[in-house]
Amino acid sequence: MDLLPEFSVGDTTAGASSAKVLANWLHNPRGDGLPKVFIYAGRWKGMEALKSEFSNSSLKTGNFIAPFSRSSFETIAPFDVKNNVTGERLVLRGRKNGKLLLVCCPIERDEVKWDEWENEAIDWDWGRQCNRLHIDFKDNDIRATEDSSDDDDE
Repeated sequence: MDLLPEFSVGDTTAGASSAKVLANWLHNPRGDGLPKVFIYAGRWKGMEALKSEFSNSSLKTGNFIAPFSRSSFETIAPFDVKNNVTGERLVLRGRKNGKLLLVCCPIERDEVKWDEWENEAIDWDWGRQCNRLHIDFKDNDIRATEDSSDDDDE
């Protein structure tokens, strides 16, 4: 996924940005209490905005783990941002095999459980899963053409 959630308050209904829809999905916890997991395969440029939105939010985000690989051309500094209003923290840190992990979790958490879940997310063979949903928000190839008009009703 080449998209970071947008945690700012706003409309998450029809016409909302893909980033807001992702944030809305993350706000709804899983029924089994486990964190949601998604792969982030995008660029670093949106991370500062994500940190700012997270730290200023008054709404619980929901627990998630997002593993991604460090790009050789990007320098990514680890961080640990706490939001005392929601009782959550957003952490980016390096893990094994050069993977980075973006984690949103409670400030006070069971370290043993979370370490296990984080390792599972990193080790998961995403390409061999039959029960997965792949959502690709890349729409950069969609563009208006000179031929497009509202005369399709003819």
